[in-house]
Amino acid sequence: MPARDFFFFCTSLPPAELRAVGALSKVRHLPAGATIFRPGDAGSEFYIINRGLVELLPESAHNRGEAATFLSRGDIFGELEVLTEGLRTDLARARQAVSLQCFEREHFDELLQRVPTFFRFLCQDLARRLGQVRAAPVLPAQQTLQLSGTLAHFDLVTIYQTIVHSSQTGRLSIRCEDGHPMAGFHFVSGQPRTGHFLHLHGEEALWQLFLAEDLTGTFSFAAGEQEPAEPSHHPPIARAANDLLFNAIRNRDEFQAL
Repeated sequence: MPARDFFFFCTSLPPAELRAVGALSKVRHLPAGATIFRPGDAGSEFYIINRGLVELLPESAHNRGEAATFLSRGDIFGELEVLTEGLRTDLARARQAVSLQCFEREHFDELLQRVPTFFRFLCQDLARRLGQVRAAPVLPAQQTLQLSGTLAHFDLVTIYQTIVHSSQTGRLSIRCEDGHPMAGFHFVSGQPRTGHFLHLHGEEALWQLFLAEDLTGTFSFAAGEQEPAEPSHHPPIARAANDLLFNAIRNRDEFQAL
């Protein structure tokens, strides 16, 4: 979740504007498995996730083998079709029970008048995600994935899913701003198998990494890098990549709720 997401933005609003955001949007609660929209649906509203996990699956996914994208607390989706008055091109469904803040197109004029900074925030979020897409490598067949960047520009969920979708073997390294190693995870065919975060190892390390707030530093993923030898008492990571992500996000949401 980006450090300056919707919830951070709301803390910057004066009370009158914060009340306007609540009055000009609505909250929807959906159970796990519920469909939010399908390809071909009209784009009349967009959503910000308050709690839970949403899966976005492109219309062409079944034909091209494209992987789903998973969104969590603070993520925005569905806004492009609303702004362009186009039809949905993705299937969006709840992978966990979700709470969504919904913004309908018919309220945009009043929202712009009462909370003018909201649309600046929306444009900044769109620009941030466009920058991530443009910076991400496009991989022809047989080409190896090489990723690097700063945690200020890429959130951990995006980094993790990029590696999982690539189905490649290699090592993700995360370093502090001073260059010292902070975390490292080895992936085999896109599945995390071993890793550490600070003094933690295995699945607990991955969960705590997602719990960490305001991580700073750099990351890199080198495909083909060999797995370092782990002491025998360090637990391996056995669960599937998506299950690990679901659990990590659920733990993060529950921790934030507390």
